[in-house]
Amino acid sequence: MLNLDKSMLLKFDQESALYIDQRGAKSVIYRAEMIADQINNFLDSDEKVLLLTGGTGVGKSTCAKHFFRKQLERYNQDSDNYLPLLFSLSSLENISKLAEECLKANLTEPKLHKIKHKKVVWILDGFDRVLFADFDNRIQLKNLYGLNHLDEIEESKFIFISRAGFCEDGYFHPHPLSEFRQIRIMPFLDGDVGKYLDKYVAKNPKKSDTGDVWTQDKYLKFIEALWPRFSFRMQQPRFLKVLLHVLPSIIDRLSKKFYFEKYNPKHLDCLEQELYDANVCANAEVSFKRFTESPFKKNLDLKAQDFLYYAFGIAKVMNILGKPVLSLEDAREDLKCQKAMEEVQKLIPTRLSPFFDTTREAVLIRTSILGLFYSSLDACLWFDDESIYHHLLKIEKDNRIGELVNAIDNDLFDLKKLNLFV
Repeated sequence: MLNLDKSMLLKFDQESALYIDQRGAKSVIYRAEMIADQINNFLDSDEKVLLLTGGTGVGKSTCAKHFFRKQLERYNQDSDNYLPLLFSLSSLENISKLAEECLKANLTEPKLHKIKHKKVVWILDGFDRVLFADFDNRIQLKNLYGLNHLDEIEESKFIFISRAGFCEDGYFHPHPLSEFRQIRIMPFLDGDVGKYLDKYVAKNPKKSDTGDVWTQDKYLKFIEALWPRFSFRMQQPRFLKVLLHVLPSIIDRLSKKFYFEKYNPKHLDCLEQELYDANVCANAEVSFKRFTESPFKKNLDLKAQDFLYYAFGIAKVMNILGKPVLSLEDAREDLKCQKAMEEVQKLIPTRLSPFFDTTREAVLIRTSILGLFYSSLDACLWFDDESIYHHLLKIEKDNRIGELVNAIDNDLFDLKKLNLFV
């Protein structure tokens, strides 16, 4: 039997209520098709592995959960369908026991021999994050598929979910990467933004301080006003979710300061700053949640605010180095980067100093945290947009770090109620 409690299924249902079927393709040069159709075609094929990739916040984990829920319904109706198993690789404790740990998380009787000849689709999320979990075994981690002999589980298929650019030849030895089907999730199209807005308004009724209801048209007017500044980010489901969640409270707050006009450039500047603040706080929350899943949660007692401080530290390092994007290799090997991190240490709370220490253990922790941050905070990752990086530096210059730290704890953005794993 599946070992899923009702609260987990309810959570999946709540996420599915806002889910928009997205498109995907092998790469940006290929014609995009509906992801659900492509996954079903994969199940009907002779292929063994599907790689589901995409950029930060594009909806990889949500897509995986939605497919799991739908496939579970199909299996419950007819047990000849594939049995779905869902597992977060970032919670993997033993890199050579992937199958056993996945079965334990999903089944009441986690015996591998009982399902070895059964049709099972293993949905393994967070492949990019597990690469940062154990640096002593990072070569083995890259070939997690071969290390666990997953190709020997005869009737099973595997879906690996990862950020784009992390799956290379050799990661699935003895099979070359070209043998596997790959789908890169594409950002929302304009029409998808409208569909998501329809569902969001229906599920999240909100009123302003004056009692006015936030209708679809009201949201749409602000989206149209913000589109020239945020069109690229609004096509990322995570950012769109944050925007819709915080927009009513931000407009209420700005309206108390001045008569807010949605087409006034100065007023839009204020709104833009508030939205970036919310996005930075939200991503710090995501980083914190992902950290609590990782092996390092046992070593350090951190809070979401610590990840926010760490974001400023990374931004400062990038600024010292004179480049808006810092690679993991820079953090691990570049002597200039190490010196820059020492300069930043005085800006970071004392209890975060292990991130900037030079001892071997501290370096491993630091690069692991940096890896987690790369997987969620686009201040350090988004090569196509430097705006959040510059916004972090502006926050530091304006001495507003304390405001954002407080924002995570109070109801300013009400982020605790927002599930951001999209």
